[in-house]
Amino acid sequence: MATYHREIRRLLDKLFYKLIHLTVESRTIMGESYDWLDILLLDRMVCEKETRCLGGWVSEFDLKDQTIKSAIDHLFNNGDLVKTVDPHDRRRTLIKVTPRGEAVNKTIEKSSQEALSFVLRDMTVNEEKAILKFLSKVNQLSVEKFQNNNPSK
Repeated sequence: MATYHREIRRLLDKLFYKLIHLTVESRTIMGESYDWLDILLLDRMVCEKETRCLGGWVSEFDLKDQTIKSAIDHLFNNGDLVKTVDPHDRRRTLIKVTPRGEAVNKTIEKSSQEALSFVLRDMTVNEEKAILKFLSKVNQLSVEKFQNNNPSK
């Protein structure tokens, strides 16, 4: 049985290159620019449907405070978020998605769904299961157990 390790590696390299490209280049949506973190953060905020403070989003994404704060400020300046003072603790600022932010997220979601549909269009259920298994294994690379037991570290 032939192994496809070299071809998988080549395609993964291309995918990683594209991901890096996406993180440093912004997309224009509804007249404003969005980078990848903006898009991910906005999507999580829309899905969450709850108002949270900055610290809640920092712990969710496990990134530096300033990185998340910059993304939130960018989304706020675009009109996608609104900041309000927490009525129970005036030291905290709560962050909520605006109707414009929800519309931007719908535009992004529609585009993502179209791309996924294109990729999966001609695949069988078993092929989709194989992709899911592969992605689950790749996701395990980020699990602490793997990181602690990896001899290459």
